[in-house]
Amino acid sequence: MAHILSFPIDIKSLYWNIFNDNEKGHTCTVATPIKQGKTGGGPLEKIYLVPKQIDFQKHEGLIRELIKNSKSTVKVNNVFVFDKLSVNGIPFECGKSFCFFVKEEIDSTKAQFGRTKLHYPITLKYDDLDIDNRRVINAISDALHGYGFVIEEFRYDFDNDVLDFRALIVGYPNIPYSKVFINKKGVGFKFNTIFGYQFGDTYDSEIIAIRKKHGEEIGPNNFGDVLNAAREKAHSIAISFLEKSGAKEIRRISSEYPYSVYDYQYSLNGTLHHSILKFSFSQMVYVDLSSFQVRMLNEFENTSILFIRDLDGCNDVVELDKTRIASMRVMLNEFRYYE
Repeated sequence: MAHILSFPIDIKSLYWNIFNDNEKGHTCTVATPIKQGKTGGGPLEKIYLVPKQIDFQKHEGLIRELIKNSKSTVKVNNVFVFDKLSVNGIPFECGKSFCFFVKEEIDSTKAQFGRTKLHYPITLKYDDLDIDNRRVINAISDALHGYGFVIEEFRYDFDNDVLDFRALIVGYPNIPYSKVFINKKGVGFKFNTIFGYQFGDTYDSEIIAIRKKHGEEIGPNNFGDVLNAAREKAHSIAISFLEKSGAKEIRRISSEYPYSVYDYQYSLNGTLHHSILKFSFSQMVYVDLSSFQVRMLNEFENTSILFIRDLDGCNDVVELDKTRIASMRVMLNEFRYYE
């Protein structure tokens, strides 16, 4: 079994393809504390076990690059350089290395004295060691087809000497920052209720089947409430289906990031998979997909749709892959015109 260490980083510290729609601030912090005050002993303290440290004292130009943006008196303690890279377990090549390093606050007159952080600036570049963090992040973006993503942790595999970036897709390409991170403050389901599901597009298709099961009193005023409750039931059915299929580490992404293009991320036979949830009260198999969901089905090999038909009846789960979707008839409901 592979010897792997995981290093979780702050959720807002390293992300890409997320458009900053704020007037100021809200940029990547590109650092995570290792030790702060008397606190320590967290998962990042194991970073010193990674055998990819270099003798950075021989590279004065690199030292200048590492401390040039420091706003206090600091010293660099450790520098790590990685030339074997992967994202979510899949290797990629970009011809450059990725570097992160440990900085310590050494001004004894400051409250931050003794604090250490792991830093991984996107702008870091040093040609003598082929370090180019931006080039690496862009290569990760290419591997993820330009979707908005956050890096949740670094993983180092001692057996094959690879630094793996654990990237979570959180939305379509260039999704606004306010759609991604405001949901981490406990208001995710409010956004999901208001914007995450387009009730109007499904009303004509669903209203007859819903009234057969819930009564004639269901109409435009309470249709959304019925679908919200149904969606929660559909999630339970879908997760149970995935568990019975052998899926592990199932994560309901749409509850964390309601604007995510997909609903579930999970591991199946050691491979990362994504699924989109759709459901109907009728027996008919149909799915309304956004252009980004169609793109994701086509661009990510292990992506499928979990369609639950006859909800509140047989609750039949139909898994649709891109081949089956491509064989289905298409009706275009909406066009966007622009100049």
